[in-house]
Amino acid sequence: MFKEKEKILIVRDLFITGLFIYTILPFLALMLYNHPSSDDFTYANLVFQKGFFGSQSFWYINWSGRYIGTVVLSLNPLVFHSIILYKLMPFLLVSGLMYAFYFLIDNVFSGMSKKNKCLICFLFIIAYFYQMPRIVSGLYWFAGAGTYQLGNIFSLLMFGNLIKYLKHKKVKNLYFAAVFLFLLIGSNETAMFLMDILLFIILVLYHFSFKSKRIHFNRKHQNIFFILIGLAVVFSLIVILAPGNSVRATHFPHKYQLTSFKKAYDLFLDYWIKWTAFTFVMILFFISFIDRKLLIKVKPFITHPVISFVILTGITYSGFFPAFWSMGEPPPLRTVNVIYFFYLLLWMYFALSIFTYINNDTALFLPYTLIIILLIVTGTYYLKQNNVKTAYKDWLSGRAKSYNAQLNKRYQMIQKFKANHKKTDTLTVPKLKNIPKTIFFKDFTSDNVKNWRNASYAKYYNIPAIKTKK
Repeated sequence: MFKEKEKILIVRDLFITGLFIYTILPFLALMLYNHPSSDDFTYANLVFQKGFFGSQSFWYINWSGRYIGTVVLSLNPLVFHSIILYKLMPFLLVSGLMYAFYFLIDNVFSGMSKKNKCLICFLFIIAYFYQMPRIVSGLYWFAGAGTYQLGNIFSLLMFGNLIKYLKHKKVKNLYFAAVFLFLLIGSNETAMFLMDILLFIILVLYHFSFKSKRIHFNRKHQNIFFILIGLAVVFSLIVILAPGNSVRATHFPHKYQLTSFKKAYDLFLDYWIKWTAFTFVMILFFISFIDRKLLIKVKPFITHPVISFVILTGITYSGFFPAFWSMGEPPPLRTVNVIYFFYLLLWMYFALSIFTYINNDTALFLPYTLIIILLIVTGTYYLKQNNVKTAYKDWLSGRAKSYNAQLNKRYQMIQKFKANHKKTDTLTVPKLKNIPKTIFFKDFTSDNVKNWRNASYAKYYNIPAIKTKK
């Protein structure tokens, strides 16, 4: 019987590893065909015009308080005139995300084997990439991925260092937690808003857990959470009070409406229904790695499952609300990527809270025969339409290769045009055809050379104007 269970666990481990490779492979292959667009050129142009520090001042005063987001985008590979480096950015983001999540898991489950930590990391990446709301904004388009995916990475590193401090009392980890808090809050407003709420919830839960003697940390750690919340407030005010926010707000006349609460709920419900089934399957796999010894170690960090479920649903809903309130419209999919990221993390926390509460070995809940069923169910999910299937189509059909060739030809046309054009000439290039959904964001227009995308593109390449054929 023991050997049979051991064989099933080996099959599980091989399946997860194989599924991870199958999932991540097309996304890494597609980075070879990736190209910049839209805001990428705008940020590069401003650095050329005003310099690195001058551009930070411009964005803060005229558009956004994202003091880290604008720094990152001002280091866009286009500033260095490197398409190769631009293509490399998705690999760096995926690597950073995997390292940061492993760092968190390593500190939460310090007694777990490295192999199992890696497998849990694989599960998270599988779940994240399988149904990320928009892959291009989360991985390939640098203006989106650099702002939002880096914020996710900083969030993982902040929590990992905070947990490491609480466990080992090393002050340097507290400093690192504060630094990564500064970085993530300055990356984007969605991560800022959700992290502010989470830190406040943690402080409240810590206070009541300490009073009820559920946890045994030193009382001074409660002051640590006060300090972190104080820092979060200061960092958030730097973002919120930026003059650029007032300028940008003029573009959204339908903001600050009470219907925002209902609209946010409707969208929350749609995504909850869409995300939960596959996430639940991945969570069951995750639970199969947790035993009673690990649950005892994480117990000080876990709250009642009812409370953790309220946190899961409340934080997920909270992610959708700010866009409806501040813009009067649904959040862009690049921000929904962040909401989904926190949703996955909180689902893992919710699952741990259930088994910590019932104080049972997860194997009693998840018999080994069920693992075989999970393998089959997961396989059927991959037959449905999903990000992975789309990525393989873009790659293996030659669509991405064709897209790459079209843009390389466009660059050649620009160079020839620069050598022979007059000051009033407009370069007209072929419209992109057979576009790969995974890596394409937006192109400039065919009817208006003064459109900001056309103008940014033309300015970057130092030509009078550019448009596509109709």
